Amino acid sequence: MKAALITTAALVLLTAGCGTYRTGRWVVVETHRAQIVSPLAGDLSDALAMEMFRNVADKLVLPVEGPIQDPRTPQMFEYVAETPAVGGVWPTNTVWLTLMANKRDVIFGSRIHGIKDDLGRAERAATLFTQALDQHGVRYRVRKGSDPLFWGP
Repeated sequence: MKAALITTAALVLLTAGCGTYRTGRWVVVETHRAQIVSPLAGDLSDALAMEMFRNVADKLVLPVEGPIQDPRTPQMFEYVAETPAVGGVWPTNTVWLTLMANKRDVIFGSRIHGIKDDLGRAERAATLFTQALDQHGVRYRVRKGSDPLFWGP
């Protein structure tokens, strides 16, 4: 029975491809506070990072929550923006934004739970972050990925 299930799952993934499997897919825009190329920017301050995050969330009409701080890591803070649940049900295929910052790094994230084609919406949100960073002369690195397809041993 177990072999039949594994064979069936393998055939589905081979014929349909991993791109049709619904999983978490993300785009991360990372910057280090020391990588400022414009003398006008001076530093990517917490206030500027929060302003950029709020502007992108406003453009996507997403409410912002934060700052979220863990007492165990007071040097770090996080903001999130996501579509709220309606009647206790979370909508699917919506973009979820995060801002995480500490003394050294500022990370803007854009995430979506969906198929490979849905990643384009997360990429467009990440583009809004990169455009704002470009305006302030801040260097950054963009990474893309997805959550593992299978959990467990």
